[in-house]
Order: sequence, then structure tokens, then C-alpha cells
Amino acid sequence: MINSFKKYLEVEKRYSAHTVLAYTKDVSEYLLFLDLEFEKTYKDCNHQLARRFVVSLSERDYSNRTINRKLSSLSTFYKFLEKRNEVESNPFDKIPSLKVPQRIVRDIKESDLEDLFSKIEFTDSFIGVRDKLILDTFYSTGIRRQELLGIKLEHIDYVKRSLKVLGKGNKERAIPVSGDYLKRVDFYLEKRKGFAINKDDYLFISKKGEKLNSNVVYKMVNKYLGLVSGAEKKSPHVLRHSFATHMLNSGADLNTIKELLGHVNLAATQVYT
Repeated sequence: MINSFKKYLEVEKRYSAHTVLAYTKDVSEYLLFLDLEFEKTYKDCNHQLARRFVVSLSERDYSNRTINRKLSSLSTFYKFLEKRNEVESNPFDKIPSLKVPQRIVRDIKESDLEDLFSKIEFTDSFIGVRDKLILDTFYSTGIRRQELLGIKLEHIDYVKRSLKVLGKGNKERAIPVSGDYLKRVDFYLEKRKGFAINKDDYLFISKKGEKLNSNVVYKMVNKYLGLVSGAEKKSPHVLRHSFATHMLNSGADLNTIKELLGHVNLAATQVYT
């Protein structure tokens, strides 16, 4: 059942690999709970058992934010089961989300990011040039980590000066880039020639010519931001946040920022105000 659910998330829902992994882990944890605590299966679960699972998560000190994620996973799981006529109802339907404090993401100061690109020494090697371009791409476009990892050479439009990315829900959007940025891409591609062996032709690759690992990108960004900023959070998401905040500070229209970030509605973008 887990494998079928995983395929459903990947093919029908078109969720990211990160989301698929999280959702399948959540469902596996839930199924184990039902078996060990009550000797029940997903078909036996009712509203009371669903609530008991949520209580067990609280007792194990899961944060409200994590519990809400698990509720979303399990609600999606039961919708999948309903489609297959495996169950008649969703026991998680009427369980409300828990309240969570609003997280305020602090942007990296513009002066710190200027120092990153002008004062920090990146080696002239393939890795050095690649890492600098990754940081540059995050801050120049505001894209998500998974979107960056999915960029292929064919997504770079030199005529329209844009970068095509595949966002959440497999929605494509084109992000304008500068001529100078494209020159930096070309410089990187020269360095990349001896390493590019992946058939999918991803823009950013490892020394082995393979698609970059998400954790490698996170650690690299964290390392370099740590050289210029004392901010608590130093991640690709913080660079995305900095891109939006600095654009807004420079007078950019909120709707324009919404489109660039790939937000579905304006409410998600208004956090920057």
C-alpha cells in the first residue's frame, strides 16, 4: 500500500521528492502506531483512533508544525484510499490543525551579500565557480532549492534572457535574468565541460557529473553565508527571502514579486510587508 501511495504522490499529485519522502514516512509511522497500540489497520481507523494518534504525537513532544504536516500526510493518504474504494471515509477530515506561532525569517543584509560576492574568495576551479553561481542564482532569482536542482541547460533562454523553473505542482514560470548573469553562466559552463556526463543535462552537477544532492547545496549555502552574516538562519530559503525583501525595499510591486516567487496567492507574498 505504501508503494502505491508513493506512486500516487509522484505521478498523480506530482509532489516533490522531499514531500513524497515526508508523506510516506508519516504514513508508515501511523500504520505502525495502529498495529502496535491497537492491532488495527488503516481500514479500522475511525475519528477516535485518529485523535488518539494526534495525542500520541503531542506526548512525544512533536511540534505543532510537525503534527500539522503529519495531519496533511494522513488526510492525503485517506483521500487516496477513498479514490481506490479501500475506505468509505477520511477519519482525519474533521481534526483541526494545531495553532503554530508565525515564523519570522530574517533576511541577510544587502551589505553582507555584497561582501559575499565581492570579498569572499571562491576558487577558480569547477567547484568554486559552481558554488558561487548557485549562490548567485538563489539571490538573483529567488527560486526554491528543488527548483534550482531541477534546472536543465534547455531551461536557459539567452534570447529572452530568462530562466525556466518548475515550481510546486509542476507549474512552470520564467524568471528574467540579466545579461551579466548569463555571462557568469557561460563561464561556469566552460568549467563544467570536463564533468558533464549526466544524460538529463542538469545545469548544476557534482564532480561525478551527477545531479546535485539537495543536502550538499544546503550545507554549501550555510557555509558561505556563515562567512559574511551572523543571521540565525543561513539557508537557500533565507536567500529566497532576501531576494523578495530587497526587491520590495527597492520599490518592486508586490504582485511582481508574487509571480517571480511562484506563489499561488498574494497572501503568501504579503509576509514580506
